[in-house]
Parts: sequence; C-alpha cells; structure tokens
Amino acid sequence: MPTVTLNSLNSFSRVEKSGGWCIISNMSRLTTALEAYSMKPTDGLYRLLKGKEILFVGIGVSNRELIAMMADAGLSVTACDRRSTGELGPVCDELQTKGVRLLLGENYPQQFEGDVLIRTPGMYFHQPALEEFRARGGIVTSEMELFFRFCPCPIIA
Repeated sequence: MPTVTLNSLNSFSRVEKSGGWCIISNMSRLTTALEAYSMKPTDGLYRLLKGKEILFVGIGVSNRELIAMMADAGLSVTACDRRSTGELGPVCDELQTKGVRLLLGENYPQQFEGDVLIRTPGMYFHQPALEEFRARGGIVTSEMELFFRFCPCPIIA
C-alpha cells in the first residue's frame, strides 16, 4: 500500500512515486496524489454526496479542482466567492460549462443554502454564517478534511 507524505500546507506542486511512496510537495489538489496510483477513493465520496446540494465557499486554489471534479461526477454543485466574475476571470466560464452554479459578490454569505458546505481554508470555522448553516442541519467541512477521510493511503505528516 502506498504512503502519502505531506511536506507543505500550500498546494500540490509535485507528486513522486518511488518504492510504494507518494511524496506530495504541497496539497491543495485532492486528485493529484490519488491519480498517481490510479486510485478511486472518490467513489465513496460520490456515493456519500449523491443527491445532496454541495456548496463551495471560495473559488480559489484550494477548492477549484475539487469543484470541477464533483461537477464532472454529476453532483449538484454551487460555488460562492466574494469576488466578481471579472475578478475571477475565465474560471467562471469553465465552471459554468461543467454545470456549476455561481453565487458571487460581497453578500454571498447570506446565501448559504444546501446540505454540505466545503469552506475555503481561510474561512473561520465558527463564522456566524457557518454556525447558522450548521444550525439548519448542514454539514460544514473542508477540502483537507475530505482528503484525510478518503485518502486510501496511510498519511505521514
């Protein structure tokens, strides 16, 4: 069984396979390390999220790949960001082409509706909008929490 070694808390820049080891320089892209071994741990994740309304907060380096991956899997995905279409650039068209709904602008925290919210790492976990979402029965998680839950390898960090 391969082992995943996490060397940084930024974003993936390199994946190396050597003697059953998968060495990850950084880690914002959930899929890169898993694809290095052609693993499909996402099957369990997709089964868990099928039929749920998934809301991503933050369309940045941390969430962008996972947003696209879930949309490609046919899941119901909405992505929110404080930035406008003009500030985000071509990523908006790319995500909308995949069927992702976008909620953009400064007032987006008032629009947290859905079953599962995947927050950006920079968003405070106990922010009032997230507390309200949880009080309505929503689940708040993050890309990293999902990575740790569904990574099929022992993680050494």
